[in-house]
Amino acid sequence: MTAALPIKVALAIHRPLGKVMYGLLGRQRKTVLRNLELCFPELPPNEREALAKRSFEAIGLYFAECAIGWFGSERHVADALFDVRGIEHLQTALAKGRGVILFTGHFTTIEICGRALKRAMPNFTVMYAPRSNPVIDEMQRRGRERV
Repeated sequence: MTAALPIKVALAIHRPLGKVMYGLLGRQRKTVLRNLELCFPELPPNEREALAKRSFEAIGLYFAECAIGWFGSERHVADALFDVRGIEHLQTALAKGRGVILFTGHFTTIEICGRALKRAMPNFTVMYAPRSNPVIDEMQRRGRERV
């Protein structure tokens, strides 16, 4: 499993996975291309296709980030390619007895950053909508419980 690999290696392995998915997942590819056409009608088709390919590469990277976030060691999470900035604002609010809500979009950020945030905020909790696939839902639940 790539969760045991150094993060740069895991990302290097998973980026091509996204490229393969672009070629194999025709229905999803068509959906992405249509959405890009609706959002960016001024872009030529070749530029929208380049964006679609980058989107699929990001999905490949998502798998590496989830694997590291859910199954990686503390060292892997500590070595991840991010740093937490502004944590002092959270700590100040918590020291004053105030709650803090962190809101993020539909990104993998929480999968790989959750454990780092948990160290800074002991009462850190994540909410999510259940997945339609029960196996993936259980993997996600267990991975996030590690936070």
